[in-house]
Amino acid sequence: MISITTLESKAIDGVFFCEMPTSTFRDTPPRLTRTPTLDGGTIIDHRGFSDGDRAFKISAVIDETTANNLWYIHRNETLVNISCREGFFTGAISEMTCDNGKLEMVFLVKNGAI
Repeated sequence: MISITTLESKAIDGVFFCEMPTSTFRDTPPRLTRTPTLDGGTIIDHRGFSDGDRAFKISAVIDETTANNLWYIHRNETLVNISCREGFFTGAISEMTCDNGKLEMVFLVKNGAI
């Protein structure tokens, strides 16, 4: 189950729907840099991982009312909250398509799980 809500109370406060198994929440690489050295080798610097590096790719089948409400939120809100199986996050919907009840969305995380 996914809940997407606005940060402030609006005409549409939020939407709720179930994600499909094809949705991904942990497909994020760590912060790595690879620098070549003069001797022909390389140095790999691993700087860890942050929730702010995450992007959730969400697929769902939703009804028309949910689609319209989600489209309204996508068009009118910069930041939203998402509650999902990974936790509670603040971020932005960067991509969204919804045709014939099939939702494809990318959510960029700004702040980590609470």
